[in-house]
Amino acid sequence: MRTVGFVCCSCVFAARVAAQSVAVPVMPEPYRYQPEGRRDPFVSLITPSVAPPPARRAEGLAGVSVDEIAVRGVLQIRDRFVAMIEAPDRKTYIVHQGDLVADGVVARVIPQGLILVQHIADPSSWQKQREVRKLLRSFEDAKEQP
Repeated sequence: MRTVGFVCCSCVFAARVAAQSVAVPVMPEPYRYQPEGRRDPFVSLITPSVAPPPARRAEGLAGVSVDEIAVRGVLQIRDRFVAMIEAPDRKTYIVHQGDLVADGVVARVIPQGLILVQHIADPSSWQKQREVRKLLRSFEDAKEQP
């Protein structure tokens, strides 16, 4: 009779364990980020999320950057040189030493072309300006013609 009591106790214990294991597991709710006044950690801090509107360019020579200038001619007037340059809009301008362009200044006009000082607007660069030479004829043009 003792064995029967032991069997009965184990049956009751087994029934309790089976009842607990049958319980349906509760699925956790998916995670949602709630900023509550904080910035989104997935948005880059380096580049702005909204592009700034394009800057309105000045009219004439003041709206032409150094990289867009093409030298079309060099003239000597009395004892000074002046250069004829062409802008991207196909307009021609006469420039003298000291004239301002959008991102620089005409340093010198020489018989071979133009020397400009370009202002560099990169805050991470230690160099704040550089010298740019715009020649009347490039080396490729000189090689093609005898």
